[in-house]
Amino acid sequence: MVSEIDPQPVDMVVRNIAFEPGDAIKSDWLNANVFKSAFFNAMSVLFP
Repeated sequence: MVSEIDPQPVDMVVRNIAFEPGDAIKSDWLNANVFKSAFFNAMSVLFP
């Protein structure tokens, strides 16, 4: 016995993924350097 279900239409909102974070994200990095931030984050995990 197979029953077919007619789904209701769904409204989807498309987000703009092409944006520039600018200076806001730089404050989260050590001296605006991604590598240094990742390195010291890893060190803090290894040597708490």
